[in-house]
Amino acid sequence: MVLPFRACASVNSHLWLHFKRNLSEKIPSSTKFIHESYLSTDYFQKSLPHLRVPELSKTLERYLLSQLTDDFMEGAGPQLQTSLVNYDKQLPESNYVSKIWFDMYLKDRRPLVLTHNPALVFKDSAIGADYNKPTIRATNMVCSSLRFLDAYRAGKLKPEVYHLNPRKSDTSTFERFIGLLPHSIATYGAYIFKALDMPSMEARMTKCFARPCSILSNIKIGDFPDASYAVALFACLTAFPLDMSQFDNLFNSTRIAAPEQDELRKFPESRHLAVISKGDIFIFDIIDEKGCHLNPRQILANLEFIQHQPARTQRTPNRSSGLGIITAMPRDMAVMARDRLESLGNGRNLDLIDSALFVLVLSEETTDHFPGVLSDMVAGPADSRWFDKSFSLIVNQSGTAGINFEHSWGDGVAVLRFFNEIFKDTELKPAVHPDVLSGTDS
Repeated sequence: MVLPFRACASVNSHLWLHFKRNLSEKIPSSTKFIHESYLSTDYFQKSLPHLRVPELSKTLERYLLSQLTDDFMEGAGPQLQTSLVNYDKQLPESNYVSKIWFDMYLKDRRPLVLTHNPALVFKDSAIGADYNKPTIRATNMVCSSLRFLDAYRAGKLKPEVYHLNPRKSDTSTFERFIGLLPHSIATYGAYIFKALDMPSMEARMTKCFARPCSILSNIKIGDFPDASYAVALFACLTAFPLDMSQFDNLFNSTRIAAPEQDELRKFPESRHLAVISKGDIFIFDIIDEKGCHLNPRQILANLEFIQHQPARTQRTPNRSSGLGIITAMPRDMAVMARDRLESLGNGRNLDLIDSALFVLVLSEETTDHFPGVLSDMVAGPADSRWFDKSFSLIVNQSGTAGINFEHSWGDGVAVLRFFNEIFKDTELKPAVHPDVLSGTDS
């Protein structure tokens, strides 16, 4: 049986935790990848081009020509440009924008709700109405999320590539061609795939690209015989591999309220799920020490148990003792609330929420009308949310599901990829079926 983390945000209260660790009925690792990519997940990482600092003159061209821009170009501009270029040279594994991005978000003292955290809403399941039952949908979403996580960790998740013409480049031919290239030039191979494409490439690939290094190893972007050659080559660009480093923060991570600037923390060893229902927080392991998943039927049983528990927090329209409310506060107030809770002996309990794989919210909202759904996904009720978490999967009582995510750790690319992958997986390979609720084998 799953027992609750009884969550109370009153600073004079102590938090209790009953944590279910020993779980039965595991799913072996060999069956749990959301898919297995021909190319390893990080295949393009070593060859991704460094984000260059634009020339000062190019930057100023983006602004209206005026005396101010001319004065800047002739005054402090060149010195500042040199400082920025020198700063960028110290960041071979990053870029000049990265720290500015993190500082912009993490130093902001406003509440996360409605200022930073976006939300995405899934379509209803098309398999059948019963697959939109709240605990069925939540279980399938959780199981698909675990399969996505394991594919990523094992390097089996398909690399993130933006295809200008998916019909031509999002193909097995493209993957096999790229697979022949060394990691150090794979990105540039993706860039010029269309230029090298030809009729019957599938049949001729072995012959044409038996020695791909001889074709691409000497290509240096920006070092062409003349400008017209560069234009002709880049006119053929067809696929753009994207940086996947942000995916490291999708699971097992959180934002932590801190004085002046918040922190991002990762907990790669954690194996538990945090479930929020009626303002209460429940925690149980869904992965064991060998990497096996909890059986989907056991996850469903746990969620059924949680959903039918009466609310333990004291809730009125104007007051709630639900712990999640602290993540909706202005950040300086959230710092004080966390410090007070930790001083009362709740540090480990807060760590368990922070370190969870992700948060699952069993929302009390019953509407499937989009304005009400969107309000619930974006803003809560705040006592039944944990806005600091990298992402929260939210399922309401009509079976409508969505994701609310904290924005500082990354942009929408990683979340949208995850969003699309798990929806597709739940539709094609649902882990549980509605008849399980009646005790009938699926």
